[in-house]
Order: sequence, then structure tokens, then C-alpha cells
Amino acid sequence: MRLHNRNKIIFLLFIGSFAFLQAQNFNLGMPILANYSKQDYNGATQSWDAAYGLNDHIFFANNDGLLTYDGNRWEIFPLPNKTIARSLAIQEDRIYIGGQDEIGFFQATETGDLVYQSIMQQIPIEHSNLSDVWDIEVLDSTLFFRTSNKIFHQQQDSFSVYQTGSPITALGKFNNQIIFADREKGLYRVTSRNYVFIPGTEMLKNKDISKMITLS
Repeated sequence: MRLHNRNKIIFLLFIGSFAFLQAQNFNLGMPILANYSKQDYNGATQSWDAAYGLNDHIFFANNDGLLTYDGNRWEIFPLPNKTIARSLAIQEDRIYIGGQDEIGFFQATETGDLVYQSIMQQIPIEHSNLSDVWDIEVLDSTLFFRTSNKIFHQQQDSFSVYQTGSPITALGKFNNQIIFADREKGLYRVTSRNYVFIPGTEMLKNKDISKMITLS
């Protein structure tokens, strides 16, 4: 009987403590979330990629273009051909963005305005039909981006183009290396002038890998 009473007391204390915590409205390790509607940010419903940096702004590759947020104000910057922005990456003071048959970067002027510069003129004409640019990665001072069947590597003003003959479904950066996924073969590592198959990744062939990220 005494044990039964003691259990009841412990149970009541626990309930009382829980009620106290609820009353105090403590944040028990859950992040504070804010939801923004389409009416708040005044852009399209769908965003494909996001990045943080460059004067503490958040950037989104949005169906209407480059969407920016500084913690107070939203702005949208359409691409020149008014197409969907699929991917983005930040390199120093440049915001690289990939769209449909378009790749380039936004850069701030002295007055703080973002101005777009296309790099389509640097791509070999036989590879200039990009369709969608799905992924962008920056490694040191070089740029990599992916379409559905090609990897483009920009070094200074020249481009190298890699293709395996089958669909390329994802591009990512791991241990300071660029990795891409070939649907029919597995994973490849990009070298300075070529690409090399990564042994042991055969198990990933015929798998639809759509995104590769590095977890810190």
C-alpha cells in the first residue's frame, strides 16, 4: 500500500512538473520556426535550391528567378530569359545561378544593387543547349554545374564538358572533391581534366539519386 501511494505521488509530481513547463512556455530544444506565404515573399510557389551567405542574406532559386531575404525584406531578381531558376551557389561576392538554357551570376554594384552577368558566351556552341541546370558547385576558384546528361567545368574563361553517355542525376562536393551520380553506373569523381569511376559504387547504379550533400 505504501509503495502504491509513493507511485501515485511520483506520478503526480511528474504531471505537475510537465504542467509547469507548459505554463512557462519553455523551448525544449525545438528551433523557432517562421512560415512565409507566397504573399509574403511575392515570388512563385516553388523554390529548387537555397544558400546562405553574402552579407547574411538567404538566397533561393525560385520559379520566378533569384529570391533574396535579408531578415526583413524579400526581393526577386528574374533571369534575363524569364525562366525558372533551378540551382545556385555562392562564391565570394558572386551568386551563381542556373536556369533553363541559362547560367551566370549576380554581383552587387557599389550601390548594393544586384546585377546579372551571363556566362553562356563562354560555353562551346555545340554544348550551349543546356536545358535545365540542376546543380552548381564551386571548388576553389572553379565552377561546376550539371545538366541532365553533362557536367560543365569552368576554369578561368574556358569550359571542359564531361558526359558518360547515360543520365547524370546529381552533383555534389565531398572532401574537397566534385562527385556526380550516373544512373546506369554509379558515382564518379571529377579530376582536373577528366572523371574517374569510384570503385564500390556499382551498388548505386539504376538508383535515382537526386541530391548529394555533405553533413558537417
